[in-house]
Amino acid sequence: AAAAVAAPATKVALAKPPKLSKEAPKPKPPTSVTVDHVSAPGLLDYGTHLLVRSGVIVPSAEEQKRRGRSFVCYNACVSPSHVVSGWGLAALSADEKTRHFVEKMLEEKALDLTISKKSKTADDTLHPSINCIVYELGPPSFVRLYIEPQFAIPQITAIVDEINGAYGDTDAPVIKPLCFSCDDSGDATARKINHDVSTFTQKRISTVIDMHANLNRLAQACVVSAFASTFMWRLTDQAAQPVWSNFYGGMEKKKSWTSKIRSLTDSGAYRFTKSDQYDCIELCSENPAELCYLIRPNNQPISEWITSVSGSFIDQMISELPKAKQITVSVPVFTVETPMRLGEAASQSRGHYSLWRLFDREKCKLTRIFYKNQEDSLCTLPLWDHYHQTVFQLTCKPLVQPVAVQDAEQPKTDIELLDAVVENKPEERLGGGTEDGAKAAKWTYHKTEDCTHELYKEEPRPPQIAPNGDTSAMPGKLSFDTPFLFVVRKLTGKSAKLPVCLGIFSNTDTDDQHDVA
Repeated sequence: AAAAVAAPATKVALAKPPKLSKEAPKPKPPTSVTVDHVSAPGLLDYGTHLLVRSGVIVPSAEEQKRRGRSFVCYNACVSPSHVVSGWGLAALSADEKTRHFVEKMLEEKALDLTISKKSKTADDTLHPSINCIVYELGPPSFVRLYIEPQFAIPQITAIVDEINGAYGDTDAPVIKPLCFSCDDSGDATARKINHDVSTFTQKRISTVIDMHANLNRLAQACVVSAFASTFMWRLTDQAAQPVWSNFYGGMEKKKSWTSKIRSLTDSGAYRFTKSDQYDCIELCSENPAELCYLIRPNNQPISEWITSVSGSFIDQMISELPKAKQITVSVPVFTVETPMRLGEAASQSRGHYSLWRLFDREKCKLTRIFYKNQEDSLCTLPLWDHYHQTVFQLTCKPLVQPVAVQDAEQPKTDIELLDAVVENKPEERLGGGTEDGAKAAKWTYHKTEDCTHELYKEEPRPPQIAPNGDTSAMPGKLSFDTPFLFVVRKLTGKSAKLPVCLGIFSNTDTDDQHDVA
């Protein structure tokens, strides 16, 4: 009999775990990270790096003499926490390799992040930590990623919600489409971004992107971060009033570099240090959790001194301040509101804080929010620049909050009308014979051609108070009448000290004059 041929055993397919689609990332368990659990000692070091490398720094004596003391870029201020949040937003929107590259730099270098064991309930604690730090600093703050819209490719709702949950909310999404390619000069695009910032911050911040921004139609994505901080100095003498005093552009106190500024003088108990190398004083705020430190070099120009200052050196100076003693101190009442471009320094291929991959046109793809097919047809989409502005004001009186007036609905501007047409009917944005398309074409032309003549026109400023008679030297025994560094820190938890902002003040004419060179 023919031997029966055994049938081959059929292979039993093992049940594989379902692959998560790109549009539905694996949800992570909620974190319980609070500001008390977060330690970020690297923020102060990163802030000093931004001041030196951003291009907004005190010039040398020769440069100061050539340009005149009214050069607009003498003063500078930066909030390192908001800068980090802008980089974090770009990282969440990028491809996997770029995201890991940026997150590694932020966690290990810019933040030097340490999380207590009690709060490690999830794998990703970087972005929740950044979010709680920014939240602790309070409003008004603004962090957005403007990206070229891809009208033919839909967005992935789950990823967009994930990013909004990390750095924004549903009412104020942090990723906003903006057509860079329809604006050759970039002037109207800058006007649109400045309008968004001014509206969101209730006009506390108005010019994040200035005429030197180098924004044009070649851009495809940019990060914008802004923050406003006001330090209200708690005076011992509540009846003290600002008086006009002399402020010198250099430590030599030359008469040719003398300008006028309003200053406050107070006698009380302060922690301070006076030496041949530097002067340092601690100012208390009406908010018990905030402290402001003024540091001034005495043996070299501040333009040279700031290049060698680190965050650890500032911490050492502050920690060595003795107990409070009686002294009369004079401090100028000032405001710093200088826009910054952070992309030029961050795009360098070498450097401790380099983020070159974000700006690489061959490797960076800020397209994580868009659907992709198997061929990954989306081209590279790199970051163009990171625009940042921190507005800082030192005063002794609280700011008057604007009162909301219920007026009739104001007519929309041409840019707002254009945005409404593009968002409602993007397929008709270039015309096509329809009524909305014709309006879009008309408003696009008006946006790029006719609206730019008033783009950089300054808003009317309140009349300057003229000094009564001749100004004199500041009467305080410790008078900050020469360029100095200011650092604002906020006490969080038991001993944590979070840097709110830091900057340089050395020129009193930047609020009402421009570069005379």
